[in-house]
Amino acid sequence: MEMIRRLKEEDVKDIASFLGALDTLSEKEKFYAIDDIQCYLFENEPDKYCFYSYIEGGKAVGFASYSRVPTADRVFELDWLCVKPEYQGRGVGSALLNHVEAELKKLGARLLYLETSSMDEYSEIRRFYDRRGFFNVGCLPNFWKVGDGKVIYIKELTTREFSGIGMPMERDIIKDAYEEGGAWGLLTSIDLHECNPEKIRDEATIKQFVYELCELIEMKRYGDCEVVRFGEGDKEGYSAVQLIETSLISAHFADASSNGYIDIFSCKYYRPEDAFTFSKNFFEAKYARYSHLLRV
Repeated sequence: MEMIRRLKEEDVKDIASFLGALDTLSEKEKFYAIDDIQCYLFENEPDKYCFYSYIEGGKAVGFASYSRVPTADRVFELDWLCVKPEYQGRGVGSALLNHVEAELKKLGARLLYLETSSMDEYSEIRRFYDRRGFFNVGCLPNFWKVGDGKVIYIKELTTREFSGIGMPMERDIIKDAYEEGGAWGLLTSIDLHECNPEKIRDEATIKQFVYELCELIEMKRYGDCEVVRFGEGDKEGYSAVQLIETSLISAHFADASSNGYIDIFSCKYYRPEDAFTFSKNFFEAKYARYSHLLRV
């Protein structure tokens, strides 16, 4: 059984065990992680800061935490997001981040920010946040040490969120039309141009994209993602189909052009902009566009 809940004392042993296997954390950082957890368990002030555990098979396999920035207006920092190595790439980190964001929205949070390293070994971590709608707002060179800068990411959590094309929206206009028109479903078509060729030609990466997309737009997968390679000439490439309980997600990628074409249809509402931004960032497309259609 999988679930996310507030971190408990019984989780500390599991967390300490897998922290030891994380190469991206120094011994000092591992010490501070456990120290922060112990402080949280002692003080128990969730409106100030809070830890969550991802539980699978009765064991904690990941955790995340946030803390309020006391001198700023409704700003919170993502202090920790760590996943047991063998569970990485399986949607655990995405699920934890979704949960943290949902809880912060309940608290009226305006901004979530985080700090990470500019070192090459942190490149996958930075790409993770790029794909999740965070914006890289800058780097302080040589901050952690000479040659290791501090990279800062932010994400708006209010209704005035960053859109996929860089235009802020006061409200979700598509959702208003969806609800007021009594739509049966929503179709979003996403065109990605000049993607990272390595990503669109790798079956495992395409599956990872589908799994993380489902987590992001909160769609429950029905069965596994089917990824098949076929086509001829400039049409050759991988295609993917994932059934979801409210319909399906399909995609095709063309090797010759490095383009991708993604369709998401669901009778449960989701934000097309979120799916668009995530898809564009995940495949590192140089140019992208999307359209939506309400099915009635």
